[in-house]
Amino acid sequence: MQLTEPHIRVGAYALGVLGRADAFRFEEHLEECPPCRVRARELAPIAARLAVARPV
Repeated sequence: MQLTEPHIRVGAYALGVLGRADAFRFEEHLEECPPCRVRARELAPIAARLAVARPV
């Protein structure tokens, strides 16, 4: 993950699609970035719904 673009990773993090290293670095970023923490909390319910969604 490039250090100049951590904010755009919040969706991928919420969906659980980042690799281990990128997820670890993003979690470090979350500790210092209140806006990303808020956005990750907002996306969590959507990610949970997508995880149980079934194709029609």
